[in-house]
Amino acid sequence: MMPVALTSRQALLLAGAVLCSGCTTPAPTYRYEGGAGDPKVSFASDFELHTHFSVNVNDAGRNSCADFDRVGYLLKKDSAFLYDKANTNISIQVPAGKPVAVMALHTYSDPAYGANCGPLSRVFTPARDTDYVVKLNVAGKVCFLTVASVDAGGQQAPVRSTPAPKCER
Repeated sequence: MMPVALTSRQALLLAGAVLCSGCTTPAPTYRYEGGAGDPKVSFASDFELHTHFSVNVNDAGRNSCADFDRVGYLLKKDSAFLYDKANTNISIQVPAGKPVAVMALHTYSDPAYGANCGPLSRVFTPARDTDYVVKLNVAGKVCFLTVASVDAGGQQAPVRSTPAPKCER
């Protein structure tokens, strides 16, 4: 059997495929060492697979895509067909009293839904010593993002938030 010569393009594509055989979702980039009393934000999704969340605590009003940091992804099911491992909860701390932009994106084409969802974003100002839940919701074929405060008993109440403009590249 004669060896097969690969073109440089074919070799590059093959190397990329081999390297990507272990590809996973990029690691979170959000870093904030919260202090006592800083709000906790948890993330939730109506989707079972691949909902990604990002946050902008630097300049929520400007809403530049570069200002958003990856918080992580929710993947409620582990599957041999997905590189990512199940991840059922995400929570972070954010600065109190400062506008925060949160963004959600469902990136797995869900057969029941039929398409990706988002990115959707909201801006809210978290209060000291308060817990919040940011949730990507789906009703029929409509996606929307909500922000709620959570009391000590686990009861949720909607929080005043505004849609953030689409982030600018």
